[in-house]
Amino acid sequence: MDKKKGSKKVGFLVRFLAFIIDVFIVGFINMFLFFLVMIISYLIIRDFELYKMIFIKNLIPIILGTLFISTWTIYYICLLKRFGVTIGGSVFRLQIINQDFTLGLSYRTVVLRYLGFLLTVISCGIGGLLILFNKEKKSLQDYIAKTYVVFR
Repeated sequence: MDKKKGSKKVGFLVRFLAFIIDVFIVGFINMFLFFLVMIISYLIIRDFELYKMIFIKNLIPIILGTLFISTWTIYYICLLKRFGVTIGGSVFRLQIINQDFTLGLSYRTVVLRYLGFLLTVISCGIGGLLILFNKEKKSLQDYIAKTYVVFR
């Protein structure tokens, strides 16, 4: 694996902007999937009043929540494992590397980063704010997975 020891570590603002790009991408994917599910379910039910009663009033929150979590999980884990960065990160030429400065993340590392990311989301972003308070510019998911985010 290539060494990236001389690479510059990425601060909060760039990582936050990359995250915003990822949120828009996942949101767009979710909107498309949601409307697809609505159209298919309407075609199956075909009675608009029954459709409104069953689908719109009761199932929308469940479907939206399930779609968002599953889409985000697939997006994050697949892209990090394959490319070492999400699309938002690649816009800013970022790369996630192991703590020993090698490229190529294992599934274990990717899953640990994802769990750290979930903890950051649950804590309303506090895990991401850690970047501002340490010289290594590491967030909660970096500490948990033993990784760095650097510029390519």
